Amino acid sequence: MPQKITIISEDFPPNYGGISEWARGVAENLHAFGYKINVICKHVTYVENNTNWPFEVEYLKHKYWKKMRTWYWIAALKEQIKSGNVPDLIIGTKWSTSRGLIKLCKQNNISLVTVVHGTEVTGNLNWYKRLWLKNTLVNSDHVISVSQFTADYLLDNFSLSGTPIKVLPNGVDLNNFGSASGVERLRDELGLEGKQVIMTISRVIERKGHDLVIRALPKLIKDNKNIVYVIAGPCDEAEKNRLMQLAKELDVLSYVKMTGYIDANDLSSMYQLCDVYCMPSRLKEENGDSEGFGITFLEANASKKPAIGGRSGGCVDAIVDGETGYLVDPLDPAELTEKINYLLHNPDVAKAMGKGYKRIEDEFNWNSITEQLVKEINLN
Repeated sequence: MPQKITIISEDFPPNYGGISEWARGVAENLHAFGYKINVICKHVTYVENNTNWPFEVEYLKHKYWKKMRTWYWIAALKEQIKSGNVPDLIIGTKWSTSRGLIKLCKQNNISLVTVVHGTEVTGNLNWYKRLWLKNTLVNSDHVISVSQFTADYLLDNFSLSGTPIKVLPNGVDLNNFGSASGVERLRDELGLEGKQVIMTISRVIERKGHDLVIRALPKLIKDNKNIVYVIAGPCDEAEKNRLMQLAKELDVLSYVKMTGYIDANDLSSMYQLCDVYCMPSRLKEENGDSEGFGITFLEANASKKPAIGGRSGGCVDAIVDGETGYLVDPLDPAELTEKINYLLHNPDVAKAMGKGYKRIEDEFNWNSITEQLVKEINLN
């Protein structure tokens, strides 16, 4: 009889981000391996939730999510156990997902795997949350980190030398990238005909470094008259307004396009539109906000595009500097300008860096990463 696995994740498609993609990639491949999978996740309000999954996905509707989320997870798991569907294993995709489930897991002989990414552990946690985080990881049967950066941070800052942390990177489903079926439609819709396109696909929040790209635009425009910077992804309204004001002050507003949310069906085509993918993420010292890995760098390489990222956090795990893209000082627009200019004026180099596709195929596909996970947590 196949083992029952419940994945509990705050983020799951159609929600954006690395955690969402981690949950989706692992769920789909565990299902393909023959395990009985169900997912419990947060309901997304800004787009219709997908019900077309090959396994059960429960989207929890909610009020006061941040204050009540632990109790939502506990209630959902209790209901599942009460129905007779007791999982053999629970995967919590953040420590804040796992933290309230330890007692229930021990009472019902359920193994608990906790995954750590970045900001949720590097952020400025108060003393109580630091204790809660440590207690959660110590009482998990397995701890998985998506980058060496995050694993090292935990070991250095939480006295976890007795708690094994296994590093397994984020991955990409190559079947979802490379398609150009929607490129011409999107090029027309966004007015990109004849343009050299720099692109960032992510949530629009400060640490992603959109502002650094905008600061690089005045010099880039002098050397590349047809350049445009496309910012794709759901927006934090305050950050959107800050970026637009910055672009206006630098007189580059007409060179910046913000698309908002991108449907998953258009994601591959969006990457195909760009000449250079760029997300110069940085660590925000004041609140510890960091890039735990940077899955979009892998997606860009999977689309055979060069990627530029900040020399910060887990980005160094995602980009091979000088081979699949460049790592730059995330506070230095001049260095970023130099690297973007170089790639735009040397398309052969950009194309060669796009061969990072082979690295994705060999090391960062979800099938092999999920196989490693199965081995690491001793699944039958």
